[in-house]
Amino acid sequence: MAITRTWLKSAANPKSFSKGENCYDDVDDLIKNGNKYSATVYGTDEYDVLITDSAFDEPTTYCSCPYDYDGICKHIVAVGLNIIDGNFEEEDIKVSENNQSSDMTALKLPTATFYEDFFKPKSKKIRKAFLQQLFANDESLRRQFYEFSKPKEETTPSVKESNLIEKTAKSLMKKLEKITALEPEDFYSRGRYNDYHYDEGDGYRDWIEEKIESIFNPFEKEALLFIQNGEVQAATEFLIGLYEGCLGLEFENETEDYMGDGFESVALAQLDSLIIRLNEALKKVIFHENDVKTSILLILNRQANREDAFVFISFFESYLMALSIRPDIAKWLIKESSERHLTLDLIHLTLANAETIDDDTLWIDSAEKLAHGKEDIMQLLLDKYLSLNRLTEFHKAANTAFTFFERGSFVPYLKSKVLKEYDTDLYIKVHLKSAKMKSELKDFLKVRSLLTPEMESEFIRSSKKDNQNLYVDILNDDGDLAGILSFVKEQNSQSHSYYYHSYGLDMSKALTYIIKQYPDEVFKIVQRQALLAFDNMKMDRQGYAQACAYLKPLKKLPDSHKPNFNTLLQTLRERFKTRPAFLDELSKI
Repeated sequence: MAITRTWLKSAANPKSFSKGENCYDDVDDLIKNGNKYSATVYGTDEYDVLITDSAFDEPTTYCSCPYDYDGICKHIVAVGLNIIDGNFEEEDIKVSENNQSSDMTALKLPTATFYEDFFKPKSKKIRKAFLQQLFANDESLRRQFYEFSKPKEETTPSVKESNLIEKTAKSLMKKLEKITALEPEDFYSRGRYNDYHYDEGDGYRDWIEEKIESIFNPFEKEALLFIQNGEVQAATEFLIGLYEGCLGLEFENETEDYMGDGFESVALAQLDSLIIRLNEALKKVIFHENDVKTSILLILNRQANREDAFVFISFFESYLMALSIRPDIAKWLIKESSERHLTLDLIHLTLANAETIDDDTLWIDSAEKLAHGKEDIMQLLLDKYLSLNRLTEFHKAANTAFTFFERGSFVPYLKSKVLKEYDTDLYIKVHLKSAKMKSELKDFLKVRSLLTPEMESEFIRSSKKDNQNLYVDILNDDGDLAGILSFVKEQNSQSHSYYYHSYGLDMSKALTYIIKQYPDEVFKIVQRQALLAFDNMKMDRQGYAQACAYLKPLKKLPDSHKPNFNTLLQTLRERFKTRPAFLDELSKI
């Protein structure tokens, strides 16, 4: 049994699963060794987690935390979610040379080549025995073959809808209507409220979502059964029915105020996650070409007559991608989408199909039409140009990405990819933007020699106004310590208590640059800031630590000026002698 989101939800109680999602980024050192995954999860302590996958049974789990309630703990959930997303490093498993077959390279062959060059030449006896065992061990495979081998009367699929769509829609709608009628009072009754008491105000929403999920669970099992049995048309009709069963439903009371979304949106979000899970099952099942085409046409034809045509077709895009992973289907679907003018509405599907049939021209033509407005498409286009070594087109698209996406989201990527010899102007812009975004002096220095005097002066002027830490770093790199002192005095004269934190300038760092050259001036500046901080500090451990931090630059005073520092410290010890916690923080300085 694979480690899946469905398994994690079934193995954990709802609260642990939700907390596990919140711990997702706390997972570190996730290693896969064979079927075993080990990781460390950071929380109130460091916890060791081990998950062992099994082909025949549920995964086994271990966590060193003290959790002993119902189901698996949040740390195991967090590791499991990272495993599902592929966030692990794989250790090599050494296999004895005696156990390696000389034919193992055949496993890496394309499917058609494997069949023609490896499977087909084997004796009839071997092939027969292999197939017999396959069918004997897998009832689902027998059902798939039954569906696959049914006589197909037409080479062009004909779409004949059954009443399954309408039947499924009515069934789901009837069940969901029970949720729309729930009142907030139903939740805030004692027992239910206590179950969700620690959910940081989201308890009511979690309760509604879990009830919707519980309604979808049996429908998901039914859809999965259709797929496993090779009945792809029935599965498609069933999913369309589920979609239509979510439409038009509304909360009958003020529940929407608690949720932030309408009922239809919440239900469709649940259906979307269900479809994503089913897409994985589609990849493991064998379908006849005509059955797949019929299923795709069910969606394409149905969307053509809908008022919400764009929303409908976009919702099923990932499902269409899962259905069209075979080159013959992908090629056919590209033609269908083009004739129906859906290539841009289904841009991710078009790109996936073009990738499947290895048509770079179609892929690039499609991506270029939307890349300037869609960040994810632009990223794919840039990667594609680089993979094809089409550097001129890459730099043209890179200019578009830098210009259109002003938040700078592409800057880290472009900084490592743009070549100076292809586009010096863009190379400079990217590094200067990065220098300002990250306050990175090295990015500025990397292009400084390429700047005109006017460009350099303008950048330094703007840094003084908008990025003071970078400005101070530039002055220090130039050896202009007098300039730093002048700037610090200017800022200090305008400041009040807690200046460092209010305006973003790292005053402590700036002062360490100049303290050896100007010890008297630095001592006066620090003393002024520190005394202001002590007058206004919060009387607790955290407040003491923040105020005492103002004194840290004075640790670098020359020996000749240390007596002044010691006198200041002694004055503070005497002033706060009745506060042991303050004296403890001061001693750390």
